[in-house]
Amino acid sequence: MHHTANVLFNVMRGGLYDCNYRLPTRDFLDFCRVWNVPASSKVAALIAPLPNYVDYLELREVVEMADDPLLFRLFLEYLPLTFSRRHGDPSRPWNQFSIDVVTADGDKSLAYAGNWRDIFQNWEALSASAPGFIENIICKFVSASTPDGYNPYRITKEGIDWEKPDPGKPLGQHWLLG
Repeated sequence: MHHTANVLFNVMRGGLYDCNYRLPTRDFLDFCRVWNVPASSKVAALIAPLPNYVDYLELREVVEMADDPLLFRLFLEYLPLTFSRRHGDPSRPWNQFSIDVVTADGDKSLAYAGNWRDIFQNWEALSASAPGFIENIICKFVSASTPDGYNPYRITKEGIDWEKPDPGKPLGQHWLLG
């Protein structure tokens, strides 16, 4: 029972892949609409002939054949996670959370939210169970970091939130090497 509880709570921190390597094309399109509105029309055309769920490698091939680096980056940043929550010190703003498993429409909710460091630590562990998404996790990690070593304090499926600068702490709390 102890092991089961540990696994459950680790999954709750980082989420789990809803359908293993079957990706919901509608959710992928919705993700693209949030992250890059102009590119989403290209994505809509690409996935129009596809079924509602498609194998990860099949969708990757479709996106690669489009020969558009932006679309490929969007694909690599897409993570179909569910049952994810923020965790840690509840007094910090990035640790306010709710576990949303259904949308307002009653559809299954694929979403994640967490502070940057903790969610990537949990995704690292999750990668042992779903190694096919490692490249996506690395892409999300690198894309959420700045060239000078800063990272956001919160990352969600919808975007990232940055720490407000504090003149007394020039490096803040969210610096890769700090």
